[in-house]
Amino acid sequence: MIAVGDFRVFFIQTGKQPKILNDHHIIDLDSLISKEPTTLKIQFKGVKEPYELFKCDADSILTSIRQSYMNNFFNVTDENRFKLDVEPTSRLTKNNIEAPTAATLAQSCGKFSGTYAGICNYYGTPVRADICWDMDNLLPANNIREFNIVDFEQPLTFQDIRALVGALHYNGWFTSFVIKDYKLDQQVVKVIADMLSFNTKIEELILTGNDIRDTGFELIANAIASNKSSAITTINFSDNSLSDRGATALSKTFGALSHGLSTVILSQTDINKKGSAILAKSLTSNAQMGASLQILDLYGVKLDTDGSANLSSYLSAGPLALQTLNIANTLANLDVLFAAMLRGCPELTRLNISENKVTAKNTPALQALIKASSKLNELKMASSGVDVKSLRQILKAVCDNFYIQEAIIDVSDNRLGVLGANMVAGLWEEMKNIKSLNLTNTDLGDEGISILAEELKQNEYIKELILCDNFKGRTKQRPEMIEKLIELIGPQSLIPLERLDLSASTADNALKGDLLPFLFALATNDSLIRLKIEGHLMGDKGGVALGKALQTNHTLKELKWDGNATRLVGFQAFKVGFERNSSLTNMPLPILDISECLKAEAARLESVRNVIMAIERALNRNQNPKSKLQMRKKGTGGGFGGLVSAGEREEIQKVKTRIKNSGKELKPTEQKLMKDADENDTHRAQLFFLQEEVQQAMEDEVKAKCAKFAQDIFPEIQKTQEHLRQKILESVKKNYQSLDAGFVQNLQKDLVQESKTITQDEIVKLVVVQAGAQISAEATEALISTVATASDLIFAHLMDSLENVLHTAAPVRQHSEGGGGGSGVAAAASPVKPGVPVGLAAAIQKGPPRKAPPAVPPKAVPEKKGDSKPAAAQKDGDDDSGSVIGEAPSSKSGNMSHLVKDRPMGPKRRRPQRAQQQRPMMNVQEGS
Repeated sequence: MIAVGDFRVFFIQTGKQPKILNDHHIIDLDSLISKEPTTLKIQFKGVKEPYELFKCDADSILTSIRQSYMNNFFNVTDENRFKLDVEPTSRLTKNNIEAPTAATLAQSCGKFSGTYAGICNYYGTPVRADICWDMDNLLPANNIREFNIVDFEQPLTFQDIRALVGALHYNGWFTSFVIKDYKLDQQVVKVIADMLSFNTKIEELILTGNDIRDTGFELIANAIASNKSSAITTINFSDNSLSDRGATALSKTFGALSHGLSTVILSQTDINKKGSAILAKSLTSNAQMGASLQILDLYGVKLDTDGSANLSSYLSAGPLALQTLNIANTLANLDVLFAAMLRGCPELTRLNISENKVTAKNTPALQALIKASSKLNELKMASSGVDVKSLRQILKAVCDNFYIQEAIIDVSDNRLGVLGANMVAGLWEEMKNIKSLNLTNTDLGDEGISILAEELKQNEYIKELILCDNFKGRTKQRPEMIEKLIELIGPQSLIPLERLDLSASTADNALKGDLLPFLFALATNDSLIRLKIEGHLMGDKGGVALGKALQTNHTLKELKWDGNATRLVGFQAFKVGFERNSSLTNMPLPILDISECLKAEAARLESVRNVIMAIERALNRNQNPKSKLQMRKKGTGGGFGGLVSAGEREEIQKVKTRIKNSGKELKPTEQKLMKDADENDTHRAQLFFLQEEVQQAMEDEVKAKCAKFAQDIFPEIQKTQEHLRQKILESVKKNYQSLDAGFVQNLQKDLVQESKTITQDEIVKLVVVQAGAQISAEATEALISTVATASDLIFAHLMDSLENVLHTAAPVRQHSEGGGGGSGVAAAASPVKPGVPVGLAAAIQKGPPRKAPPAVPPKAVPEKKGDSKPAAAQKDGDDDSGSVIGEAPSSKSGNMSHLVKDRPMGPKRRRPQRAQQQRPMMNVQEGS
């Protein structure tokens, strides 16, 4: 008898004492042959003789085996699937099997759990139910197609990894295989290599920091080369013990691939000049590589002369698709490589030559490359030993190339000094296409930074300036330097600086108390978004200065200020300012300072913990708009109490006091009136809260519409200017007969370079910042007027109603004959005229009536979802939202509710525990 289970085929001896004779896993199935409906031959891999069945229902057995195979290993390619030979073929169409639907695959990571359970059955490994739950619930819900070993609960045994990776042999869902900073032994590497020899869907292979050695990379390289249907296009083997032997194996694979790679990252490996030469040569031997390779990262690979020559052969055989090239710290022959890039790399956008010698000899070649480039916008030359004269030539080449826009230049760790500062400052007018300038540890000193800041404040293009570790040794120019930095971020400065890094990595570079005036100046800055001032040992005064600046600074979104010796007093002052700030959303907690504070303030540990928790709550509030509004509603950081005037509050309070002192028993309606009067401040504040809420949404919408409008008109402006240039050229050619073609060509170039142009950012700034701000200001006045009208009408109605209650409550008192002694609590009331309302009669007796608008009942303020308590009743401790450190998702809109709209919720049931493997259901057929 034959029994077909979920994963195995059992051959059973029948009779009085039945027993299983043999069983085989269906993944070992080699062929199914049936020439007649009553005969079937089943062959398994590794078994010499096939199982032959006679006088059986062959079609039923065939259908059961094929369906079981399809349920778990449907993604196996035809060339790797078992052979099926059935005559006539109409028997197969008559008994069709069902393949998983696309919806089923999308909801289960390509039915990974079923395949994984089948592989566990194959190896006799227990199924991890928690892994199956993740695969069926978490990963498909987020459309995760990256298989990352650290996503699963640790520790993972070798048996667990073998089953997981084994399931990837047959899975078509995951396109990326990632293991980072996870040590892998030779056994696991062998399992990964076996998977790579079979899988046809994985495109990204990322194995970094795994301590894989050459023997492991040989296995991986051979596996990829043997898989003719391999889809791998990205390889990242950085930070591994990969040397020349492993590089040689990879080179053979690179050259043998039927397709090209898009990314090759081999940084921080042990490849020397022999391996690098072979590796670089393999790039040339693959004809597809030039059109596919976009990122090549060889940081730390020793190219030397041979490697540089072979790499230059590849780089010059263009045009290549290469966009990013990192050859930092490679002992590269830059003369040869620059010339090769000039010939064959038109798409190059990022070039890192750090830790290679940039000399006066190879500078002209780099200068020529920059001048000819149309897309290069990032150049890193850190620790390159470049001199000031050569650097000026390089920067000049960048500035003169009008195709380069928003360039990022890194010349950190070069000894430039004051001479370099003068040189860079002298180019301030020409640096119109440089966005970021990194001058970290360049020996600028106080004098150099003063010179640089004085000139750069006139530049209208640089957005990022990094000046770390340039403050070694205090000089007499220190006060002037701080003053120039203040001017750099001041309201008169033209530079649109968004990021400024002044951090110090050593105590020698700490500015200490000298930095305080700069921090106070942040209060009026409206351009900085990111600021880093770590390591300056300012003490508590630094926390105080930051706290005060944050109260009025509404643009800073990221702040890093650890390593400033801040203690409890400083943290407390910072907390006060931070609670009044709503813009700062990304601030890693200053862990070093907190740790030292806990040691120094051992007697006040509870106070330290409380203030740090308060800072965390303020950060969480800023990251969560709803929480931020709730905090504002409670009054933290500038509530709405001041929106009700003191005069109005006093007027209502006087009438309320007189009513209470009258001794009258109030009716239910009058009691409600008194309660409304008591809570009037809170209710009116709620109205202004609503106004700010809708105002924020309106401002965001106005900005978005203005930005779209600016983007729509920018092409028209460009088109018009280009049309004018063409008209000018046509007129010049027609009217000036003496001008040759060379002059006209130069004129065309000069019209582009020398003519004033307006960028899209400038148009957006004009429309959004100026027109948008004016529109928002006018609309805000209308919104405030609306709320004020409602507030005034409500106040007038409350006052009229309270006066009615007061005068109906005031008893008529008769003075004693001696005139002696009224109590002074309530004045004597005159008789009320018939038919005249009490409130009006009282007003007539007091004099001319107070002008009041008709009474309008106050509208009910809608309860905010999630507010279980009135605003006044909520305490700081009520905020039980988790502490979140890091930047919130960026959005153009202040109202971020759309980010969580329709978010899928996890199942209400508990996460399943590891389940025992159930006995598979069997389809039993008899045969002889």
